Amino acid sequence: MRTLLIIAAMAAASCNGPIPTPTAPALPVIPPPSLPASLVISTFAVHASAGATRYFYAVKLQVTETSGQGGATINGVTLTTASGDSDLGCAVSLRVPPGLTWDMDAMGYCAPDVPTSRYVPTVSVRVQFTGDDGTAGELTRTVEVTR
Repeated sequence: MRTLLIIAAMAAASCNGPIPTPTAPALPVIPPPSLPASLVISTFAVHASAGATRYFYAVKLQVTETSGQGGATINGVTLTTASGDSDLGCAVSLRVPPGLTWDMDAMGYCAPDVPTSRYVPTVSVRVQFTGDDGTAGELTRTVEVTR
């Protein structure tokens, strides 16, 4: 009778298909770590033009990621005069991909202006950014204003 029960159990198991073999659980896919960005101010120039009652300033700013390995997000650009007046423009969050150059013209009307109507001999820029690896950074430079 016991043999009959074993045969019946085996027959029932074979009717449902093969008995599955255990498999190892799937391992999670872990993305490679983000690499730090290496940003530099590749171009910064300020030109002043005299108007009838004030000066107008043209600013050229470019930031380049030089490692080609890690990008960054620019969080803010500030222009400051020698007398301490500053303009932040609009809040930004603009990407600098690895190995490429970002131009302040991409900010459009949100780009900061030189915050004065009188002539100033120097202007400074501060660029705040966060690398893809989460590291915060800041670039600064001061230039003489050309006429």
